[in-house]
Amino acid sequence: MVWSLPVGVDFLPDVSVVFLKELLAGEVNAKPRLRLLAVLRRKEGWSLDDIAGSLDCPRMTVSDTLWRFMERGVDAAFDLPRCGRPNSLTVKQQKDFRKRLLAGPKANGFRDGFWTTRMILQLVKDSYGVVYRREHMTVVLHRMGFSSKKPRPESPHKASDDEIQRFKKKRSVWYPTGKEKATHSSAGMKSHSA
Repeated sequence: MVWSLPVGVDFLPDVSVVFLKELLAGEVNAKPRLRLLAVLRRKEGWSLDDIAGSLDCPRMTVSDTLWRFMERGVDAAFDLPRCGRPNSLTVKQQKDFRKRLLAGPKANGFRDGFWTTRMILQLVKDSYGVVYRREHMTVVLHRMGFSSKKPRPESPHKASDDEIQRFKKKRSVWYPTGKEKATHSSAGMKSHSA
């Protein structure tokens, strides 16, 4: 392995700056964007220290990233697939599970009108024979696009819509705009109420 990392046109000679800019513009994920930005800057002739400073990451990280691009090409912008435990629910089961959740608890034989984690765990166990831990189910639900909301009672002291509208009509206070702040001192400003 050569220790000196090429720079400019010698770095990734088969890849153009225009192509890298197009890839960068089309990428929405943060990690690949940073990696592509590092490669683009190296291609433009930046030093490792300058790239690391501009991306606010360690010099070694930039160096490792650029070497991966030298070895794998532009595919190095993306992580390699990692092994891990497969999903307990198949894709078909996940789609069915999502439909059941959207139908609501009553449609699935529960008495309550909103889902709790305990009810969802029971649904998965009864319907698919899969047992999840509560903590992992929250991750699964979040990945499926659901979020946890706590039902809270409305405050008895909350103003009615009519009271809010009356307050808004009654209250008119003038505040200086940005230009007025620059030309007048704050001591000379007066607020007027109607």
